[in-house]
Amino acid sequence: MSLVEKALEKMKAEAARGERPEPVAVAAPPTNRPPQAPRHTIHVSLERLRDARLLPPDSEARRAENEFRAIKRGMIAQYAASQAKSYAFMVASALPGEGKTFTSVNLAMSIAAGRDMRAVLVDADVAKQHISRDFGVEHERGLLDALAGGEETLDDLVIGTDIPNLSIVSAGKPTPAATELLSSARMARLLERSLATRNPTVYIFDSPPVLITTEARALADVLSNVLLIVRAGSTPHSAVREALEAIGENKNLSLVLNEDPAAAQNGYQYGKYPYGG
Repeated sequence: MSLVEKALEKMKAEAARGERPEPVAVAAPPTNRPPQAPRHTIHVSLERLRDARLLPPDSEARRAENEFRAIKRGMIAQYAASQAKSYAFMVASALPGEGKTFTSVNLAMSIAAGRDMRAVLVDADVAKQHISRDFGVEHERGLLDALAGGEETLDDLVIGTDIPNLSIVSAGKPTPAATELLSSARMARLLERSLATRNPTVYIFDSPPVLITTEARALADVLSNVLLIVRAGSTPHSAVREALEAIGENKNLSLVLNEDPAAAQNGYQYGKYPYGG
């Protein structure tokens, strides 16, 4: 049985049992590089994020918090086992509309709410830039700007928020060379330097859909950990297979089955409400 077939079989079995795959963290060895202070701090409008369908409605907020806390739990366990100070992963989907950006935002907020580590939400969906726009940082210097020149780290780009322990890195100025920049040696160096921070930090990269753009495959080349969002009853199995093949075999891959009726019967119903991304 191939890796793709095994992943699909695992996803089906977990859906039948109402379980959730747990993200696996990539660890960087701790160093003495201190974290940079945010360039400035912005106000996060929860109403604006709800209007953009990046947060659940108020009536679903408590349930959503519990669901993302469950997804986060596996990450925290991996963090503790690694004895590392920081790690990074990308949240991706095979196709648009699967809920990846919704997942990125809510997972970042869940991590930040734990108070034990900070969450840095990186807008790597450089074509759509939903996070940059909806958080109001679309004109800030960001990921693509750093890759186009300079020796910055993600901490040099962070924009603080009035949500404790949550920071944003914007996508930066759009460029036709985005794929080349994301797959460049400079991207690998930026990530390596960023992971050397002393503060416990999780970098969450909101990726473009894997089968729609080449940027997502470039990100997968440098990020060892991938959280793939699959929408139950909607994402074709063929699309999941293609996405897994595009991501590659040498990855720490986790699957989240979204809008899963079997999970709802077991008291865990992720994403029944509308979502963005």
